[in-house]
Amino acid sequence: MKRTAIAFLLCQAIIMPTFINADDAGNTEATGEPAERSASEYKGGTSALSKPELPLFALHFVLMTDHPKAVAGATPERLQQIENLLNEKFASTGGENLARFKIRSFADLEVIKNSTCPEIYESIVNRTNTRYGDYWKCKDLRVRAPQGITIFIKHHDKDKLSYGGRVNGMPFAQINWERFLKDQRVFLHELGHAFGLGHSCPPTKAKPGRPNVMNFSKGCKPLPEGEAGWLYTPSQAATVKKRRDAYAKKFRKTKDPIWDKVVTDNQLTR
Repeated sequence: MKRTAIAFLLCQAIIMPTFINADDAGNTEATGEPAERSASEYKGGTSALSKPELPLFALHFVLMTDHPKAVAGATPERLQQIENLLNEKFASTGGENLARFKIRSFADLEVIKNSTCPEIYESIVNRTNTRYGDYWKCKDLRVRAPQGITIFIKHHDKDKLSYGGRVNGMPFAQINWERFLKDQRVFLHELGHAFGLGHSCPPTKAKPGRPNVMNFSKGCKPLPEGEAGWLYTPSQAATVKKRRDAYAKKFRKTKDPIWDKVVTDNQLTR
């Protein structure tokens, strides 16, 4: 896997630069959970939605490809699977859920085409490189959520990487559409980046150990002595919580009537 910490300037200097992490399509790396794990390690099963004291984050999905398999596969059922995954496994190795997540909206191709930002649709179908710059400028709340986590389903005619990071303080993940349809690890990994985490070093023959969801060899840093596990270790969880609380404070001040309705309709607390 490649890791590149770069100043990423979107749309030729229209959008402020941000630091992101790029990860490959997972062709040489296991994308599922490891078969062998510590008996005491949390493996999922407890939904964060049952813990109203945790910060609640909107999930906004955006279809940035017109590949027929991506269009067909981005179903309400698949989006719900991802919401469920994050509520169960965006958690520490000790079983502490770190945040709650709820689907806010899905901007599919029809929504984008019929929005006040049709240039994004034109960029998608014409395979031009302006789609993300156009997205971050868009004012249509059906297309660009003003708060929460944005998850892009991305095309990969040339670039099979998945990404996680921030643009102007807004957390996002760009997920290769093939991995979007079948993988779990990619969401935990890229949202880990969006919540402030870098890559941890994977186990090797010289330094055996247990795999971690943030593993990637290039540019990695070893976990602190004594820390191990597939989900977020104590030091990783501490980093996530710090960024989580900053996001929650910022988003509480952001007007978003679409999200307000979702929260009210589902009788959720923030």
